[in-house]
Amino acid sequence: MMNLQVLRGVAALMVFFHHFTPYLAKFYPSAKLLGFGASGVDIFFVLSGFIMVSTTQGGNSSGFQFIWNRFSRVAPLYWLVTMIMVALYVIGFKPVGLVNLNSSYIFKSILFVPFVRNDKLEPIVAPGWTLNYEMFFYALFAAGLFLISRKRRYWALISTICLISLLGVMGAFSNFYLHYYANPIILDFAFGMLIGIYFSRARLGFNVNSSLIASVGLIVFAVAIIVTVEIVALSGGPRLEYIRGARPMTWGVAGAALVFAACLLDRFGWSVRGGLLTEIGNASFSLYLIHSLVLHAASKVAERIGLGGVSYVGLVFIVGLSLTLFISFMLFRYFEVPSNKLLRRMFPVRERSVSV
Repeated sequence: MMNLQVLRGVAALMVFFHHFTPYLAKFYPSAKLLGFGASGVDIFFVLSGFIMVSTTQGGNSSGFQFIWNRFSRVAPLYWLVTMIMVALYVIGFKPVGLVNLNSSYIFKSILFVPFVRNDKLEPIVAPGWTLNYEMFFYALFAAGLFLISRKRRYWALISTICLISLLGVMGAFSNFYLHYYANPIILDFAFGMLIGIYFSRARLGFNVNSSLIASVGLIVFAVAIIVTVEIVALSGGPRLEYIRGARPMTWGVAGAALVFAACLLDRFGWSVRGGLLTEIGNASFSLYLIHSLVLHAASKVAERIGLGGVSYVGLVFIVGLSLTLFISFMLFRYFEVPSNKLLRRMFPVRERSVSV
């Protein structure tokens, strides 16, 4: 699934550009259109749902093995970046968004427990809010592997996610944690699972030519949705991604269309092989976690030098992106891969291999 790696790279860069927007908007407020990059998160969530189905279809993975493999993939790097943020704060720096710190912030962050900090629902590493939902999805998925027969588990999990989301839209939960996890954004995972189920079939109803036509149409459709959501907001309308229930029906659907198109192209040989975007896709988790910190550091350098306007924006972008990519590639090669292999060796991995 080479195209999925490319799509991961694209999604990571979209999030990078989204967090670059505030630095650009300091001098060019009309540049807020770049805010659509936040939809990269929805692409990641759809990809996650797809990958969970694809890697467990063999039926050999137990609930414990599944959750351990997910933990091995996510926790080490996330904990490392969290501790770097804490260390920077302790020695006197104020890394991006971290203006105060207490022990509960640290423990809740590393345990993937949501909490309010600076009037925002985000852990010490701000982009880590998405990992809280990832871990919730993993917990549901592991429970399905434990408790539900192979034939019914995927549909039972999809139904459960839909029910939780519906209750969330209805405002059925007053408890902080129930309300938090009932955010309909979790429907993105269900979209990905549906795509995974569809592509597990031997015959898809497409041929080489029709797969290309359909994929191009889906990509155009997805881009149109993503851009339209931003245009509505810039025209004075509501920001749909902040309306409970609207985000998965817009950005989530767009993410699902892109993932479906990428899989369809892969299935019929229209694959992107190698290249920078593939490398970025490999290191996308590292990029996702460290890009905000690097952008913040680059902006401080630009301010210290006394730059403004185009010079300020150019330095923050060029240095921010270059350093983010370099650090991401190093972290992926020398930390992510070794730590993942080390932890997985503790328990044999029986999941199917998917190159994502």
